[in-house]
Amino acid sequence: GAARLQLHYSLPDAPMAGPATRTKTRGREFRGRAPENEHSEQDGGDELLRIISGFGNDFKQTRSTPVQSTKEGDLDAFTILFSVPNLDRIRSEMFCALTLTMSTLLGYRESTRATLIWVQFLIALCILSYESTLASVSAYSLSTGLIMVLYLPLRRGLPKALRLACATSIRHGAPAECDTWFRGSMIFLIPSLVILTAYFIFGVGLLARLVSGSTRNVVEVERYARYSVLWLWAEPFVDILLVHMGSKDLTCIRAVDVLMFLILPPLLMTWMLKSGLGIVGIPIGLALSHGLRLASAIVVAWSSEELPQLFPSSSNQWRQIPSRERSIQSTSSDNTYQDPVLGTCLATSILGKNVGYKGFIATWRNGFPLILGFLFAWSLGSASMVAHSFLLGLVYILLSLCGHPGFSMVTEKRIRHFIARGQGGGALKSARWGLVWGFFTSFAISVVTGVTLSTQNIDQYDGDSRETWRQATGAALPVSLFIFLSSVVSILRSLLRGVKQKTLASIAMHVPRFVSVGFCYAFAIHLEWGVSGIWYGMVIGATASLIACGSAWALAKHI
Repeated sequence: GAARLQLHYSLPDAPMAGPATRTKTRGREFRGRAPENEHSEQDGGDELLRIISGFGNDFKQTRSTPVQSTKEGDLDAFTILFSVPNLDRIRSEMFCALTLTMSTLLGYRESTRATLIWVQFLIALCILSYESTLASVSAYSLSTGLIMVLYLPLRRGLPKALRLACATSIRHGAPAECDTWFRGSMIFLIPSLVILTAYFIFGVGLLARLVSGSTRNVVEVERYARYSVLWLWAEPFVDILLVHMGSKDLTCIRAVDVLMFLILPPLLMTWMLKSGLGIVGIPIGLALSHGLRLASAIVVAWSSEELPQLFPSSSNQWRQIPSRERSIQSTSSDNTYQDPVLGTCLATSILGKNVGYKGFIATWRNGFPLILGFLFAWSLGSASMVAHSFLLGLVYILLSLCGHPGFSMVTEKRIRHFIARGQGGGALKSARWGLVWGFFTSFAISVVTGVTLSTQNIDQYDGDSRETWRQATGAALPVSLFIFLSSVVSILRSLLRGVKQKTLASIAMHVPRFVSVGFCYAFAIHLEWGVSGIWYGMVIGATASLIACGSAWALAKHI
């Protein structure tokens, strides 16, 4: 009743747009102010107020004022939020910018998850550059690129699928399912790691020989890949355990783990390299650091009594498990009892299906041009390979500062939030401020990056280091352009996804980047532009994606 009264009794003395403004009140349409001689609904409201006031409620009557209808028929979200007449447009715009900025700070958490792997790669690259030869650094870069072809889809896909499954179970009131999802992920992980172990030992060396021919020595590439099996059997278990503990509201361990991830690997890798182990010191140091992270996560989970039994003694612990017809995003679970083995198998199959789609397809779609860029740089020589690897790690760390993917996800969620409530004004403001924020942030970071790289004094280096820095500084312009264009493309893609045009967004973003592979090969190999040729080809692909996403956004507004 109070909500209906609030619709009828609005704020007093609200100004009208003009004498000829068309207004609406309770379904009746007329011009100007509400007629003074219509008292039927007013008297009914007064009588209802008197009845409510008799029960101790203090409601104050206000004048009935018609609500001005908008041209598009939707309500402005920020006008509703402030609930004051004469709301200044600048005030609403500033409020939208403030809320979007605050949400961005939370969105950088997603950027941190996506960027940690590039941080680790860049740290290891820098340490190895100081402690080893240029050929070893180049071999490390190629081996890492070939390893990530199969390992990165699993590392990104399985934790993401498990996080989504646990969140869905909790949202539907079945937190006990999280333990079943955890067991299913462990069962799916073990055979996957066996396959990856065989690929690390035999497959990486075979691919390295295929792309190198008889002109390059790939012994160190094979050695690094084989010793990487040590950290392979530690890091995925850490990720799975952290996701499970996050579903139990033990989020503090995530911050501690990030600190350990940033502190332990550099110290242990430096120690191993100074011990004279060479390139194999990197995987051994990573294995030790991931082993310590896993031990600390197990201790915290065990002490908090949140570590589930892998083989429960009673079937009652399997009360809530996924049904056969249920997917991760769909219906809530039932309260039926099922066999423990069946429940685990169902959870494993559902997670495996989502890993196959969200992990392998998405990663290969995004990373295929990057892998070919690695191969082009490897064919140009060790100095070009190291320079390209350094620039690639730096660029993707800076892209996270520009807001990809965290800020893009926040913008997409806010647009969906307003559209779901029929508030087109709020969605348009979020889209506009998302573009403004992404444009200026990426522009500032790209300018700083370009100036910093181009002003490096390469005369202070000698030998191979000078050639590496010459290749890196020569690509300063295309690198800065790529950062700017990719950031804007990411924001435009989030706008398209926000208005439920996912297919259009994927086509507009990814198809032009596959075309850029041909330009990378032509500029770097045929025209002999070196590393800068690879980045100019990537700039062409990012420009084509920008044009396609802009056109798709203009088309989506009319759909």
